[in-house]
Amino acid sequence: MSDSQDAAKSKEGSKDEQSSWQDNCHGVSALAIKRLIKFAHCKDKTLLIYGGLKTMLVADCSTGSLMELEQSHTERVTSVTVGKDKEVMVSGGNDKRLVVWQLPEMKVASKTVTDKKVVSVVLDEERRRVVFAEIAGEVFQKPIDDLDSKAEHLLGHISSLTDMRISPSGSRLLTSDRDEKVRISNFPHAFEIEAFCLGHTELVTCIETFTLAEEELLLSGGADGSVRLWSVKDGSLLDTYMIDPAGEEEEGEDGQQADSQPLAEEPKTWDRFAAGTAQATAAVSGRMRRRTNSPAVVALAYCPRLSLAACIIENQREVLLLQVSGKELKELNRVEVDQMPVGIEIDDVEHEGKAECFMLVAVLDDRPKLEAFRVEGGKECVVKKIDLKSSKEESKIISAFACLSEEMSTRQEESHKASGQDGSGQYFQKRRRHTEPGFKQYQGKAD
Repeated sequence: MSDSQDAAKSKEGSKDEQSSWQDNCHGVSALAIKRLIKFAHCKDKTLLIYGGLKTMLVADCSTGSLMELEQSHTERVTSVTVGKDKEVMVSGGNDKRLVVWQLPEMKVASKTVTDKKVVSVVLDEERRRVVFAEIAGEVFQKPIDDLDSKAEHLLGHISSLTDMRISPSGSRLLTSDRDEKVRISNFPHAFEIEAFCLGHTELVTCIETFTLAEEELLLSGGADGSVRLWSVKDGSLLDTYMIDPAGEEEEGEDGQQADSQPLAEEPKTWDRFAAGTAQATAAVSGRMRRRTNSPAVVALAYCPRLSLAACIIENQREVLLLQVSGKELKELNRVEVDQMPVGIEIDDVEHEGKAECFMLVAVLDDRPKLEAFRVEGGKECVVKKIDLKSSKEESKIISAFACLSEEMSTRQEESHKASGQDGSGQYFQKRRRHTEPGFKQYQGKAD
């Protein structure tokens, strides 16, 4: 074989490796870009928290200003949870730390270090326990009043965990992972597995749980480009919404195009799979293939009063609004945003004697900032964008949004200057090389 043929074969192999690497990263990039933005409702005020920087930022919606707080985290905060008594908040992050905060003063009550990065935290207030999920696939709990005590192991997954929630009744623990499933476990006896939510064909990126018509439900978003509605009681799939229903599917093992049967009908296949039949195994190897053109769901948020779910999608400058009606998911609106969305929050906030529903989108391109919207319920779901610069003096809560947005940009700019970067969209310029169709033009070039 000539040198030119060797070089051509080597180049071809290199492309195959890069293509394989790109496939393996499908959905992982959605987890990497996700940023925390969340309302924390205290007894007499509402706080707005952003955890996307190395320092956690908190704005007081009752005063319209930022709060000074002890910086107990040194890396991104990935999860916060507020107790039902609205007096305690717990945060966890990539710095392998758990911090308990006293509300509404945001004073550090206690803190500890974990073995691995913290993916999610929830509170078991009845037993005064902090439950935290580590990225390696393990879930532990500690007494909230004694974080220095040895952690008690609750459950483990074979693959990395991506999210965790506790059911509204507090009787079930829900954990999602990179193996395309959500596990429903008894709580606090988490060794008792009640059900698996099976149907996603790629890793599950985010989950939300809530009560609707006295039934506990679960929303999940995945890298397969779907948002799915489940019953928490038995893990049954109620409805599926595909972000990109026209997306192409991979070919089956026999070289033929995979069956394009609507994914909403696939639970029948998964039920047979649970029964261990050969027919289900054949379906999994043939029809249940990854939809290569479907964008990943990055994050979900849910507003109980409006029964409205807000979703952000990888590489799309818009927010998808879905109505949860009965046991169905219905698209209501798609809201355009100026930059790439990386975090989402939608909730009712009490201010000036009334409750309004606000949707906040954390965006990141040239600089991180917030985009704010007012959401009015109804059949058409009217969404009005708030100009934070011109409306800053309109009310305290708008001022809080604006102050937090400005501080996000300022902190990021300071960080870039300290590291010698200009910060002009560098993150997504590099990310797009691996996540968008234009990836091929960068093959063979150094980052």
